[in-house]
Amino acid sequence: MLGQYKEENFLTHYRPSIDAATGEPINWLRLPVLDRGWNAATADKGGFIQEATGWKPAPLQPTMDVVQIGRAAGLYVPDLD
Repeated sequence: MLGQYKEENFLTHYRPSIDAATGEPINWLRLPVLDRGWNAATADKGGFIQEATGWKPAPLQPTMDVVQIGRAAGLYVPDLD
C-alpha cells in the first residue's frame, strides 16, 4: 500500500485554457485588444490615447511610458525631468 499514494499539487487540478475553435492552448500574449474611440460619437475609457497616438497596449500590459508613446506618434512631448 505504500507506493499507491500519489501526491497532489497545482498541476493535478489545473489544465491550460484551450481555444474552442482550434483545440490549441491559448497564448495569452496574443489575445486581441479592443479598439477604443474618443470622438464625437464615442468616449471610451482609454480611447483618447488610441485616437491621439494610434497606439494601443498589448494584452496584459499594466503600464506605459507616456513620453515614449507621444514621441513615437510624432507629438511634441517636453522632457519630464
